[in-house]
Amino acid sequence: MSIAISQLIRLILSVLICSLVTPSVFARPLDGVVTYAQFETLLKLKSGDIPDLAPLRTAGVWDPKWKDVYVSGGCLRGLSHWIYDRLQTQSYSEVALLPVPEISQLLRISWSDRDLVAPDALVEKLKTQMTSGWDVLSESFQNESTVAGGPGLDKSRVNPFRVVDPLNGLKDYYHGRIVFHEASGSINGEQLKENSVTAMALRYLREAVDLPELHTTTESLARVAKAGESERLSPNNYWVNKALHKLYLATHEDAAKTLIILRDSKLLHRLADDHFKIGEVQRHVLSTERELKSGEIALSLVHAGFNFQDLIASSSVAGFLSTQARAQFLDVVFEHHEKEALDHVSEFMKTHPPSGASYGTIEDWIGSRISMNYSEVLRGCSDYYPGSAILSQGAFGNLPRFQAEVEAALSDGDVSELVKKTLSQTSFLASIPAFARWVDVAFDEVEPQLIADQILVHSQELSHHPKYAEWIARVRSAGCANLLTAP
Repeated sequence: MSIAISQLIRLILSVLICSLVTPSVFARPLDGVVTYAQFETLLKLKSGDIPDLAPLRTAGVWDPKWKDVYVSGGCLRGLSHWIYDRLQTQSYSEVALLPVPEISQLLRISWSDRDLVAPDALVEKLKTQMTSGWDVLSESFQNESTVAGGPGLDKSRVNPFRVVDPLNGLKDYYHGRIVFHEASGSINGEQLKENSVTAMALRYLREAVDLPELHTTTESLARVAKAGESERLSPNNYWVNKALHKLYLATHEDAAKTLIILRDSKLLHRLADDHFKIGEVQRHVLSTERELKSGEIALSLVHAGFNFQDLIASSSVAGFLSTQARAQFLDVVFEHHEKEALDHVSEFMKTHPPSGASYGTIEDWIGSRISMNYSEVLRGCSDYYPGSAILSQGAFGNLPRFQAEVEAALSDGDVSELVKKTLSQTSFLASIPAFARWVDVAFDEVEPQLIADQILVHSQELSHHPKYAEWIARVRSAGCANLLTAP
């Protein structure tokens, strides 16, 4: 009997622990709590009670002159969630009598749009009526947004008089799902400009995070995965940057979670290819959380099954602001994907001509912060290193480090290729005191003819070098014909 009791206690404890970790498992869908008509009634009733909308009320009642003004966007999502949450523990009648909190407490993320929709002719008048912080959208804008498709809940709007639900977003919410719709016309119009399917897909993902009581649908995720396949967007696109910014906020600035969502929804590489990054939007600055934990973020992605290309894309989309943060992220990449990382650096250096700042990121890969010795990386890229791009003063700009690493490479043995290609940089390196010793090592490592070729090409820079005569004598003694008549 005692064993049975012990097992029962263990089972009860397991259920209690599970309820703390995943409370949504035990939450009741709205369609099992109230009728849809009751849900609509609560939406209409409570939209009129939002304290911040007092300017639209007369004697505590929504003024009929504003009967065509609606609550929409983040306000409506927040209100819907509040109603859902209260109905988990209270009856329909009890919720109907509850006071509605201020909008700042309703919003699912603090930096969320406070949208009202009004007839075009009332927009300017309504703006003067409301305090700052509210976005007053025209009905024309809302109609164009509906035609553009995207998350159905975005297109819904409510006031005390009626519910407008053109894409059944609120009906879907009632049934515990969120649906992404294809466009029924143009995704841009007279009012809605520079919109993109990619931006709407990001908004859908963010709303799915914002509203954990909802589940995505297979059809919607398939549409998201195809979103923007043919789009080529400027990294300055406002709607995409804003949607990415808000997705990151919805995860409570959890970069790993954000990047996993993007990978799983097939948007990560598309955003990286178009150079989009998590960052500031409309002067809304993010915390330094991802800067301080970039290595941990990378490790979380590795454990989540990210391959090398996923990690490369993530290092870009994560939008690290500091060289140190990027380098710490890439430390982990090198540690777990050494060969692919070397191949990537080599290929990058082959295909990217020198362009000044473009090598800032490459320094993160091959600089002193990465876990591998710099000279090892150079040998991994030996078919290109140390080509003029990476050694040009403007692109590299860290001669002391380069010199120290060449010294380390020379002490490692098997450096004939390194020495030969170092000589090819004579015009840049001849003024370095260590250069003379490198040439002396070269005589022991490579064919004298190779040295002779380089000396002949760079004779103008070398002719004043203290050891120039000695080098000429050495190659002549080796019988190098092209220098037998050199000055």
